[in-house]
Amino acid sequence: MAEEEEKKEDKFDFDLAGETMGYVSLEQARVLAVRKAREDPGNYGPRFAGVRMVFDVVEQEDGEDYYVVTLSFRPEGDFAGAPGREQFFIEKEGVVAHRQVRGLPRGKGRLPVPAIAGGIAAAVAVVAVVVGVLLSGGQNPETPAPGVTPDIPNSSPAAVVPPAATPTPKPSPTPTRPPPTPPAPTPTSTLRPTPTRTAPPLLRPTPTQVLLPTATPRPTPTAPPVAGPTPTTVPPRVIPIRQYPIDFLAQYAWSAGSVPPPNHFSYSIRIGPDQKGEILLTPDYTTSDPPTWQETFSIDEREMETLYALMKKQEVFTKDWEASKPTRRLTGGTSESLKVTADGGEFAVPYWGAGSVREVYNSIVALVPEAIWDKLMARREQYFQDKDTGRSGGS
Repeated sequence: MAEEEEKKEDKFDFDLAGETMGYVSLEQARVLAVRKAREDPGNYGPRFAGVRMVFDVVEQEDGEDYYVVTLSFRPEGDFAGAPGREQFFIEKEGVVAHRQVRGLPRGKGRLPVPAIAGGIAAAVAVVAVVVGVLLSGGQNPETPAPGVTPDIPNSSPAAVVPPAATPTPKPSPTPTRPPPTPPAPTPTSTLRPTPTRTAPPLLRPTPTQVLLPTATPRPTPTAPPVAGPTPTTVPPRVIPIRQYPIDFLAQYAWSAGSVPPPNHFSYSIRIGPDQKGEILLTPDYTTSDPPTWQETFSIDEREMETLYALMKKQEVFTKDWEASKPTRRLTGGTSESLKVTADGGEFAVPYWGAGSVREVYNSIVALVPEAIWDKLMARREQYFQDKDTGRSGGS
């Protein structure tokens, strides 16, 4: 038996996909669970989406066919609250057969939003690039950098041959003609005037001109100008070109696993059509007859185009999901599903395809404003406080 156990341990290894090969020990199963949780985080709800976690092994069990490893997880850094719990079922050959979130971290601290952190990092990178360009733009590109000696060719300079002189033709004198001699004047005969007898003028009286008074013109009243409306130039209406179908509709559903209250809740998010969004959240198991809260929000045109492009990239409309259906299913874990309507067709992503479209799910959750998430979670906490108060009063 000791030799067989050594052979099993010798066969332990990892393949290119990160899975183990051969037989693994309980200690190796613990390492595999921690590494799997860090490389492929589970669905920890919208509040902890994209948050790096710290994992610790709190329970372990060596069964006949599986190792059962339970990890506690909490956000990195200072976190005042109770950590969550996630359970892994690992086969003896090192394959993770199932994993389920037993509980989420509970605390009143507000977590940073990954999108804000990414935006700050992108802004810092842009400022660094601009500063580098400004600093490099002040240098003369022809001036060598300090401490660098320019290369001097070793070959001796070639002899310079002066250009041959080109004879310049001398201009020939242009003969000029003498000015023409004006013709001699022709004598003209002068006619003598013949005197004419004129009668003496008769003296007539000159009439005296009487000046009549001139009538002064009266001013003609002019109506004041009426200011008319100033014509306003109306810019032409620009109709945006839609990059997604007009009937584009996405319905995402999420439900926590089989965990005790108050860790269980479920919600569904509806995106579209016409840039509208809606979320429905149920704070408890349906057997407890809990209320369902509804909140609506608006979505930007560019956000709709980005979500549709991401669905095409992750093959939501083209992938054959039945080909990747697992042979067996372990119940009790977190469930997710997606239904999409586009171009008159209907498409569905089953529960086993969640890992392939994780970016799509995270993008849909991120479209819900953070203020709505805070409002719903506050109502959920108040719901359980009122429920506990009713129990204590009834007892």
